[in-house]
Amino acid sequence: MSLPGIGPPDGRPVATLAGGVPIVVCPVRGTLYAYCDACAACGSSLADGLLAGDTLACPACSARYDVVRAGRGADDPDSHLDPLPLITDSRGVRVALPADAVAAARAAEAMPA
Repeated sequence: MSLPGIGPPDGRPVATLAGGVPIVVCPVRGTLYAYCDACAACGSSLADGLLAGDTLACPACSARYDVVRAGRGADDPDSHLDPLPLITDSRGVRVALPADAVAAARAAEAMPA
């Protein structure tokens, strides 16, 4: 899934949708890392989280995650974010999404408001 809204790394997490699935992209030392945009501890979006070095902190509950180590919980090693494979090449930034996440996003879009 292509991520046209993702530009060069600027040191802040970026929230976007990929195939209707909310994701957060974190730049760390020039490398992009992608995760499903949900805190493992409270379920809140991580888009406004504080990225300090390799660590992303949830803005809602302050849970911290190691972005470089597949989103492993910094305070609770049994807690982790859901990492997504990300490719950056001449075609842009692309991410692979689990089929169940795409199906759930499409089902949610089809539900009446």
